[in-house]
Amino acid sequence: MLRTRTDPDMAKRIGDKIRELRKATGITQETLAWDCGLDRGYVGHIEAGRKLPSLPVLAQIAARLGADLLDLVAPLVSEDRAALVRRVPSPAAPSGGVGEP
Repeated sequence: MLRTRTDPDMAKRIGDKIRELRKATGITQETLAWDCGLDRGYVGHIEAGRKLPSLPVLAQIAARLGADLLDLVAPLVSEDRAALVRRVPSPAAPSGGVGEP
């Protein structure tokens, strides 16, 4: 089941992931905020799980951290889901069509 925007656990898990990635890249909250055009306090609230940023802000943060956006939004999907995005194989080309033997 897709979690709602107000789910505090979801905000906390996203914030934890952002903090983990930020620390792995060796940058400060201030640097991340500056590079993304955000307030440092807002970044702190995101990492603490008190604020849940919009998708465009998450995309900016992911890009600055060198991460895939899916790494940050994966917590939006509950654990019982198999995948956030499922690849659908393209249908096979029909045989024996016009111009084919």
